[in-house]
Amino acid sequence: FGLIGSATMEMFDALYHEKSIKFIGVRDERTGTHMADGYARASNKHGVIIAGQNGPGATNLITGVAQEKAAFSPVVAIAGSYSTKDKMEDAFQGLDQQSLFAPITKKTWTVKNSKIVPKVIGDAFDLSMKPRRGPVCINLPRNILAEKNAYNINLNNVEILAYFRYYLIIRTMNKQKERWVSGLNHRFAKPAKEVIPSEGSNPSLSAI
Repeated sequence: FGLIGSATMEMFDALYHEKSIKFIGVRDERTGTHMADGYARASNKHGVIIAGQNGPGATNLITGVAQEKAAFSPVVAIAGSYSTKDKMEDAFQGLDQQSLFAPITKKTWTVKNSKIVPKVIGDAFDLSMKPRRGPVCINLPRNILAEKNAYNINLNNVEILAYFRYYLIIRTMNKQKERWVSGLNHRFAKPAKEVIPSEGSNPSLSAI
């Protein structure tokens, strides 16, 4: 789920060409984050919401992400952010998104080096599913998204599930080594089996 914005155009350009990924556009980020929450609970998989615009686009995620934390819902929020080359006060729609999301997520990352994008995204997806489950947030500055990097990825430790043009989300599985340009896309192999009940709840009605 997501809403297109100028801060993340590289991601949406790649999504347009990636036919194996079903992207569901939303009217605004607020509804999108609730849709991702519902998907996560119903499917027992990660829900993903992309806020394409930094600043107001990212702040629209707040209510939904806070609810996801309360419900232990494994949602990955990806938000565009202002360039790391700019001062927040001088940047277009500059906002301290790190401080904004940190209290309502299991963890929030603001990526400042494009070389660590695959690791950060892999860690985010893994952490959201670990007990107790909950939302995570990745802030991606626009200049980081514009960079290209090649990685030697050991497929003994990662499965390449799909790719965007520039950034790559990776997971454990295979046994080969290939050179890839990093990109931002994720498809899920199998739903996690564990269901963590919320305190005092009926296990059959647990949040997932």
